[in-house]
Amino acid sequence: MQLWFQSLVLGLGVALLVAGAAALVEGAVALARRARVSEIVIGMTLVSLGTTAPELAVNLSAAFTSVGELVLGNVVGSNIFNTLAVIGCAALVRPLVISPRTTRFELPFGVFAAVGMIVLIHTGLPPVSRPGSLSRLDGSILLGIGLVFCLYVAHTMRATRAEQSHDAVKVASLSRWVQGPRVSVLLLVLGPVLLAIGGRMIVESAVAIAEQLEMSTRVIALSIVAIGTSLPELATSLAAAGRGNTDMAVGNVIGANVMNIVLVLGVAVMAVPIANTGPVLFELGVNLGASLAVLAFVYLGRGRRIVRSEGAVLVAGYLAYLWVILRG
Repeated sequence: MQLWFQSLVLGLGVALLVAGAAALVEGAVALARRARVSEIVIGMTLVSLGTTAPELAVNLSAAFTSVGELVLGNVVGSNIFNTLAVIGCAALVRPLVISPRTTRFELPFGVFAAVGMIVLIHTGLPPVSRPGSLSRLDGSILLGIGLVFCLYVAHTMRATRAEQSHDAVKVASLSRWVQGPRVSVLLLVLGPVLLAIGGRMIVESAVAIAEQLEMSTRVIALSIVAIGTSLPELATSLAAAGRGNTDMAVGNVIGANVMNIVLVLGVAVMAVPIANTGPVLFELGVNLGASLAVLAFVYLGRGRRIVRSEGAVLVAGYLAYLWVILRG
């Protein structure tokens, strides 16, 4: 099938992913508000999970069609894009002031998750797993780490002030026409359907494009697919930075990165183990290096801040990374 058609299918799949995630978030938030669920619970659970839904949809589709390179490539590529491009662009919009809570726990936890993924992939846990593979045991470990992170989020929800959650929910940009419960339920049902269809379209078109361009599926996953599935994080962080809620611009990325590793990758591997992850050491190293760079800017820079010059460095780093992987 012609390249232009597969590219069109890929673009349509990305559009369905973004629309599905938006519908899922808006429907869930509207119902939660009707049930008088607190704003902070909504902001730190439904909105955060909605931004990682595209990665989960693509990875489950790729896992069930045995495209292991796309599963891991999408997670690692999305995290690299989030850390370098999303935080970098948000810092260019407005210098990012990071809260002590994010500095003490969330940023180090993001680094810990990146290191844990490297350890699981390159060491293996005998006798169930071997180096270069991800088994259901690895997936259960990732989900266990995710449980620890969720317990932290639950604790934070009780400790964080209500006005912070109000800003977080505003970033979701709920449409005014989401009024009655019927519309909310419809969106809640429609969201996963669009995610499933869009995820399948992206997987099939990405494989076809890779074959026609004689590129590896891994490169397509690390670049085009990763950027496409990370659009919700980009939109949320840019909106947060524009509103002056700069801590959320960073917290959204760190939370999404952790969820990509412990939830998205964990669930996909639990569904279908990956027998061979392929040569991913460079990408894993870039992912860890990007997380350490943000950590260094926050700890060693100008007092828990990421300024515009540092944001430009992050964006330039992502462009350099893209140039390297596209050159092969």
